[in-house]
Amino acid sequence: AAQPVALAARFLSEAPGSRLAWPAGVAGVVAAGAVVSLLVVGTVTRRMRGWVTTAVAVGAFAVATVGPSIHAVIVLPSPVRDWRIVACDVGQGDAMLVRSGANRAIMIDTGPPGGAAADCLVRYGVHDVDLLVVTHAHADHNGSVADVLRRATVHAAWVPRLPDQVEDETSAVLAGAGVPTSSVSAGATMRIGGVSIRVLSPTAPRRPGSDTDINDASIATAIAVDGIAILALADLEHAGQAALARTMAPVVVDVVKVAHHGSARQDPALAARVSARIAIVSVGADNPYGHPAAAALTLYSTRASVVARTDECGDVVIVRRSTIGVISRCRATMAG
Repeated sequence: AAQPVALAARFLSEAPGSRLAWPAGVAGVVAAGAVVSLLVVGTVTRRMRGWVTTAVAVGAFAVATVGPSIHAVIVLPSPVRDWRIVACDVGQGDAMLVRSGANRAIMIDTGPPGGAAADCLVRYGVHDVDLLVVTHAHADHNGSVADVLRRATVHAAWVPRLPDQVEDETSAVLAGAGVPTSSVSAGATMRIGGVSIRVLSPTAPRRPGSDTDINDASIATAIAVDGIAILALADLEHAGQAALARTMAPVVVDVVKVAHHGSARQDPALAARVSARIAIVSVGADNPYGHPAAAALTLYSTRASVVARTDECGDVVIVRRSTIGVISRCRATMAG
């Protein structure tokens, strides 16, 4: 008997306009109070003439929809000229572009060897990478650093902060190309053009050990571009996500990049702190790791209006518009 209710809830949660960009601070409190007051008036004045009730309903709707329209939508076909964020389809790996100016971007990871990330730079007209963030030393994230260096001018780079005496091959490659490189941990910030980026984790240098240790030492970031908020969780696994959940306040973002390609190693406590319009899973088709896991997709489908996967969508392109954006291949719709 509950199934029709569940189906209706799922349908309505995915419908255009199912989420409102509610204003923050005093304006949000005032708007919420106005909506409640108008609804109370509409409820207790059932005997009033119909036009009054209609006016109250229209007023409540108008107040509820006042404020900034939805910031982030996903569009096809790509590439598009007015992109703000691109999760590049690099197969089983990660590479993300955040627009920092005309023909310029901040780049998060370079994907695996093979040049797919460099091709993504070409597709979106990026000639200069103002900041290259290499989240950790796994080939599906740093495998195309050399390709990116050949395709674009990289002006600065961030790599994870490692203990002394630990060699970092990525830093050596970047240094060999003359790229100023900084080892960063939580608290590092930078502003480039209209983009701000802040490191959320790790909080301290970690000595590389197992693959899990390397993943949990990866750089997670909070990014803002043109009013669009992004939470990029790199390849954090249980321990890294749990540590971040203990220090991170609940956030409402436009985009969350799901950790570790949507693996089954997701921390529900961290996911519970995130509310997003779009969850992106950067993953390769038919990969041997079982990514993305059904449990991860289910978890983030409760935290985001849309879950978009690069294995199904190709490049996932985020723009700022007030109109409807559609991913036909992903069966996803966002509206403003």
